[in-house]
Amino acid sequence: METQPKEPDFATLLLANNPARVRSHGASSVARREAPHMDALSDLQQQAKELNPAIGYYDPLGLSKSEFWGQSNEATIGFLRHSEIKHGRVAMAGFLGYLIHENGIRWPLSFGKFGPPYSELEGLSAPDVWDKCSFFTKFSLIAGIGCFEYWGESKYSVEQFGGKHYMRGGKPGYFPPLKNIPLNGKTFTPPLDFFDPFGFTQKLTAEQKAKKLDAEINNGRLAMLGLMSLISEARVPGAVPALKGVVKGYNGEVMNPFNSIPDVFKVDAIPEKFAKGNKLGLPFNLPYGVKGGGYAGLDVWGLISEGLSGIVPVYQSPEFMELSQSIKKR
Repeated sequence: METQPKEPDFATLLLANNPARVRSHGASSVARREAPHMDALSDLQQQAKELNPAIGYYDPLGLSKSEFWGQSNEATIGFLRHSEIKHGRVAMAGFLGYLIHENGIRWPLSFGKFGPPYSELEGLSAPDVWDKCSFFTKFSLIAGIGCFEYWGESKYSVEQFGGKHYMRGGKPGYFPPLKNIPLNGKTFTPPLDFFDPFGFTQKLTAEQKAKKLDAEINNGRLAMLGLMSLISEARVPGAVPALKGVVKGYNGEVMNPFNSIPDVFKVDAIPEKFAKGNKLGLPFNLPYGVKGGGYAGLDVWGLISEGLSGIVPVYQSPEFMELSQSIKKR
């Protein structure tokens, strides 16, 4: 009986480039990936046993059985898995950065006008270093991260390599290569890719890459716990007994990344219709401006809604002009 040759699936193609683009574990996971369709929840449960046989599948809140934002359960699980991998990667970088600063290791070159001089960082905790940075430096870092976020979520960047969004059957943790980036009507490709720029993983087998990805997930989980323990001990001395006296203290606001705002973003007054509790009753009240040391709430979505409801461009609406004039007063 003649059989049709099996076309390689997307996961198999990706294994040649990036272990973080396909999640599997050893021969069993490679075989499971090539087996008939397995639903997202069953796959998640089996992955949990491979990652930590001692604990296995553990979901006390039942998140893996939810349907976020009216999406399917498969989409929700894809979101949760991708979020965990992403947070783990950020936590690993943050944990190492925290240890590097606490041990007095410094970059050999000065940051110039983009950062405070090293002399001002001595004796400070790692979170204090962030507070010392200028608004421009903070904004630049967050904007840069936002560009990577956009590229990783963009339909263009994901689908140009034959992939799918992680909530639409794609691979959680997959970050598309930095190739064919559109800019001013043209496309360009950086000389080095974001992941594995020197191609160290290209000669690894599929099983080796699968094991490294599972190790990445486990290391990310540990890093999330480690980073939060450092921050908790710095903010509340004694919160982590094992770190008492080891971590420098921090008296700032951990959840307020912008502790200072330039005058251009400050206003003398916010029209009452845009303040919290506005007549539209929308829940999206963003912090805008500083008045007497406190935040005033600006309902941006209410402003946009009022502008659009009259079929008038927002920038031409009376509400926007009124707000613009209040900013110019400063």
